[in-house]
Amino acid sequence: MSVYKYKQLYEPIKLGRTLFRNRIFSAPQDIYRLTSENFLDESATAFYEVKAMGGFASVCLGDVMVDTRAGHSHPFQLRGDDVKVAAASHVQQERSNAMALLLQSNSITQA
Repeated sequence: MSVYKYKQLYEPIKLGRTLFRNRIFSAPQDIYRLTSENFLDESATAFYEVKAMGGFASVCLGDVMVDTRAGHSHPFQLRGDDVKVAAASHVQQERSNAMALLLQSNSITQA
């Protein structure tokens, strides 16, 4: 008998060309800790890293402007059309992925 009632939640799933380590996805959640240039500050980055390390297959940042010329709903949005912000988000995502993989490999080898 399985330890988990919904064991499929912990099985990998492939959506399109992306393989996720499980089927648990974090809902969008804004955190209003941005620098003056609308980058995530260190505490905001740590917030999303903790969520990623907690076992989610994917962590959604939340409210991101696709086109800054079209307007914003509030002044605390990441600018998705700014190359600097997009590059920083990619670096932060890679850092979070590396931490999650490290934790996952440690839990596998210790089991």
